[in-house]
Amino acid sequence: MASNDIVVKTEHLTKTFGKITAVNDLNLEVRQGQIFGFLGPNGAGKSTTISMILGLVTPTSGNIEMFGLSVKNHLSDVLCYTGAVMDNPGFYPYLSGWDNLKVLARISCQGKEDRIDKVLHMVDLADRSQDKFSNYSQGMKQRLAIAGALLHDPKFIIFDEPTNGLDPAGMKEIRELIIDLGQQGKTIFLNSHLLHEVEQVCDHVVIIKKGKVIASGTPDELIKHGNTLQLQVTDTDKALVLLKEQDWITSVTTEDDVIILKVSPERATDISRLLAKNDVFLSEMKAKNDSLESIFLELTGEEAVD
Repeated sequence: MASNDIVVKTEHLTKTFGKITAVNDLNLEVRQGQIFGFLGPNGAGKSTTISMILGLVTPTSGNIEMFGLSVKNHLSDVLCYTGAVMDNPGFYPYLSGWDNLKVLARISCQGKEDRIDKVLHMVDLADRSQDKFSNYSQGMKQRLAIAGALLHDPKFIIFDEPTNGLDPAGMKEIRELIIDLGQQGKTIFLNSHLLHEVEQVCDHVVIIKKGKVIASGTPDELIKHGNTLQLQVTDTDKALVLLKEQDWITSVTTEDDVIILKVSPERATDISRLLAKNDVFLSEMKAKNDSLESIFLELTGEEAVD
C-alpha cells in the first residue's frame, strides 16, 4: 500500500447510462483520517460514484485510485483495506447475528473469527448475538452490517445512508460510532441525506449536483459561503431599492419586515453608511446563522429530506 495520505482519488470520473450522464468529470480526494461527507440531491450521482469506487460499476472514463493503487487493476487488493455499510444490508435470516458474522469472516479477505466478539461489542450487539437475524429490529440489522464491515479491521469505511429507518436513539448511536472510528484513525466516507448529522460528524464535505462537484470544504467553510445579515430599518421599501443597487450584495429578500442580505458581515459598516446617507436608519442589524442544510438548499435548489 502506498504511503501517500490520499486514500481515495478520482480523476475525471464519468459514468453514462445511454444518454444519461450520472457522474460527470468528478474529481475527489479523500485523505487519511478524514470523515468525508458526500452530499447531493436525489439523482446527483452519489450511489453511482460509490459503486464505481467499490468496483461494482465500471466507469465510462476517468480513473479511481485507492491507497495509491488503480481500482481497475488492483480491486481485490484495495478491497482488503475497505469496509462498506450499504443501505438495506442482507444477511441469512435463519442464522444468528454471530453466525452471520462467522460466514462473513470466512469469505472476506483477512476476515478473522476472533474479531467477531470485539466488533459485536463495538456496535452494542453482544447481548443479542445468538438471536436470529430475522428477529432483529431495523436498527440492530444496521448495527450488524457495521460489525460485518469492521471484521477485517479496514482502514477505509464507506457508510451509505447508515441511519436509514432508525429512531433518534439509534441515529445517535451510529453517529457516535462513526466519530469514534474517526478518532481511531479510520477514514470514513459518509453519504447521508441527514444534513445535521453530516454537519456534526464530518470534517470535510463535498456537494455534487448532476454528477459534478458544486461545493467543497469544511462545514464551517461552506456555511461561511452563505454569510447572511438581517436588518430592520425605518423605511423598508426605500432600503430595498438602495440595497438591490449594490453589486457587492449577492441577494436581497424579506421576511415580514426583516430584510435578509447575502453579504459578508464585514460589509456591515458599508450598509449602515449607505442607508444613513439616504435617511434610512437601522433599528437592528445582526448576523443570521446559516446551517449546512440552508447552504445545501441554496446551492442545489433542491429540498433536503430530514
